Amino acid sequence: MRNLILVSLLFSFGCRNDIDNDEDHVPDWADCNDEDAAVGPGQIEVCNGIDDDCDGVVDGNAVDAPTFYADADGDGAGTIGASGVFCDAPTGYVSNADDCNDSDAMVHPGAVEDDCTDPKDYNCDGSVGYANADGDGFAACEDCDDDNGSISPNAVEICDAVDNNCDGAVDEAGAFGEAIWYSDKDLDGFGDPSASSSA
Repeated sequence: MRNLILVSLLFSFGCRNDIDNDEDHVPDWADCNDEDAAVGPGQIEVCNGIDDDCDGVVDGNAVDAPTFYADADGDGAGTIGASGVFCDAPTGYVSNADDCNDSDAMVHPGAVEDDCTDPKDYNCDGSVGYANADGDGFAACEDCDDDNGSISPNAVEICDAVDNNCDGAVDEAGAFGEAIWYSDKDLDGFGDPSASSSA
């Protein structure tokens, strides 16, 4: 009985249809497309919507598939940290990895960055409109002297011929160090105690 089975198997293989229409040296029964010599087992899979290597997966592991990057915040810019190789971008993936903060849709290359008081790098260029050279907590656009940490909008005005508090006035009334001055109409060097002014 065993010999009969072996003979039957040999006979069936011997009678197998070995037609090769596309002449790629792969018989029709082993070729998923015997009309195209570029398609068959052992062929290179490329992005073309065809199962080139007959492995049952269209464009699977295609050699020319580009890399796409996850865009978690949906701003059109992806991140280098999450990527994959696909023939077509899956939902939530983009072709660039230029986002410096993929959790904030306001941050991406090309974003508007026009608030000089905001220290966030919105356009991912490595710099911000905000500048605080003297470290006093005020941006240069708010500070009348960003090279001097003792001069800022919340500084105390002192009598030194400088606008310390950036209000546009120098040594105005109420400045620290101001003195009481008395009127001396007769210019004798002695003032009138009933006519005084602080300045």
